[in-house]
Parts: sequence; structure tokens; C-alpha cells
Amino acid sequence: MKNYLEIFSESYQRVLKTTIDGQDFFEAFYRAFIASSDEVADKFRDVEMGQQRAHLRRSLDHMIYFSIDRKASDELFKTAKVHGKSGKNIRPALYEAWLDSLLETVRVYDPACDVEAEIAWQVVLAPGITYMKTHFNRT
Repeated sequence: MKNYLEIFSESYQRVLKTTIDGQDFFEAFYRAFIASSDEVADKFRDVEMGQQRAHLRRSLDHMIYFSIDRKASDELFKTAKVHGKSGKNIRPALYEAWLDSLLETVRVYDPACDVEAEIAWQVVLAPGITYMKTHFNRT
């Protein structure tokens, strides 16, 4: 039996330790994500990316915890509210582009990335992504 939380954790630690051409994982992710569509690029037009990368790292931690215990932290709730229709209006479909860009970056930054690691990222992040999507019209 596969322990996808363990596989994810190992992969996550590897991507955090990897730098390519002076770029860390989060910098590379945002380059890929912003390049994924004009709509995504517009969402980040006036965003200070250093703060955004730090926010992503914290948000990932909260999504991981949510995946484990299914308890939404105040931080995860606030993030969902900010991303909702009355906030930054991050449409649910954009989370697919977000995950695609994240996996694309994992493939580059995790030297041991394989199908199981990709599945692990999807399995671990799925509850948090679902949480974010379902709050779109509620916040």
C-alpha cells in the first residue's frame, strides 16, 4: 500500500532544497503559472512576488494540514475568502491551471519525481483545492 502523504513529503523536501539557475521552486512555479494564461498573468500584474511566494509556502502548509486532519485553519479560510468571488475573483477553473503549473515545476525541481510522486502531490492537495473552489461563491 502506498503512503501518499509520505511520498509527497519526501518530494516536497526535495523541491525545497533544489535551486536551478538561481531560482527556487516557488519562483519557478510562479513563472510557469503566470505564463499559463493571460487571465492568470492579469491576476498577478500588480502583485509583489516576494510576498506572494511566502504566502504560497504558508498556504501549502495549511493545505497539507487540511489534507491530514480535514480541519480548515483560520489562514486557509482567510485565503479562500480573499480568493473568492467578492475578493480576487479566482475562478474555480484556475485551480486546475495552478495544479498543472505546480506539477510541471515539481517535475523539474524534484530529481526523483515519478508517477507516484505526481499522484501524491495531487492526492495531498486535492482536499485544499476542493475547499478553495467550494468557497468561491460563498465568500
